[in-house]
Amino acid sequence: MDADLELRPMDPDQADELYALVDANRERLREWLPWLGADYSLDVMRQYTWDRAADNRKRNSFTATIWLRGRICGAISLHQINQRNRSSSIGYWLSKEAEGQGVMVRVCGKLLDLAFGEYGLHRIEIRCATGNLRSKAIPRRLGFTEEGLLRQAEWLHGRWVDLRVFAMLSGEWRAAGPV
Repeated sequence: MDADLELRPMDPDQADELYALVDANRERLREWLPWLGADYSLDVMRQYTWDRAADNRKRNSFTATIWLRGRICGAISLHQINQRNRSSSIGYWLSKEAEGQGVMVRVCGKLLDLAFGEYGLHRIEIRCATGNLRSKAIPRRLGFTEEGLLRQAEWLHGRWVDLRVFAMLSGEWRAAGPV
């Protein structure tokens, strides 16, 4: 990856640092992330890192922390892989300090290389709440096809939100070339 940007597979040793970063960005992240509720704690993060590291080893999914200039700045996941249909979806978040630098586009590109290459997947989706303009910009910049709207598809902290569905097929990614 870029000299200043790297993905590191989820490691339980990262739990404290990752939790501190989420907690520092809690208010802005909570607007769009359903898992960031009142019960979110360091213990929850520790269990999450153990579970994701185990999933990485089993190749059921792939979750990594994002590092910019030697500091953790977010996380990205290739969610539970549907082996039969060779498909998955991507989820991501970044700290406020890392926004606006093209980090997520570059990291998603590397994750797509992994998904379509090493994992042999055929289809990847990204779903974004309609109001989350920053998140929706990522699949658009990467050349995903916007496939439609899922009405009231996610319960987000006491309200229903609509989700935009974007998808990329392996042949489309190969044709697009590197990010």
